[in-house]
Amino acid sequence: MTRILSTLFLVSLIATGCGHGPSLEGEWEGEMECGGGGYETATFDVMMELEREDEDYEGEGEIDLGRIDGVGYWVTFDLELEKDQRRGEQELDLDLDACTIHADGGGKGDLGCDEIDDVEWDGEDEIVAEVPGFMDLDWNCEMTLERG
Repeated sequence: MTRILSTLFLVSLIATGCGHGPSLEGEWEGEMECGGGGYETATFDVMMELEREDEDYEGEGEIDLGRIDGVGYWVTFDLELEKDQRRGEQELDLDLDACTIHADGGGKGDLGCDEIDDVEWDGEDEIVAEVPGFMDLDWNCEMTLERG
């Protein structure tokens, strides 16, 4: 009996100690609430999809800015996320690229890809990030995403 328990303990130890831990892969959805700089507080829908690429996660995202004077606007971006640890609550390293603002009818333009600060992952199903100076405005935002 002792040998069986020892073997089970060893197998569970190996299983939890190996591999990459919980994955960030998949669809993430949520909201970004922005305010400050003399602007009204606004909330935008956000989604991103991530795939594992070696030790990092790469993907695309979109922020729905809504309609202004009957025209719909949204921002798209590419991103790369890197975990600091294999598992558990942790800060993520996030790099953005190819940030573009789009408008109904095919209009689009490049948008600066400022770095996002304080990206925290609960190790399971929630990511929270601070987004200072969104869209080059004096507008600070907090983004909360949940696994879709």
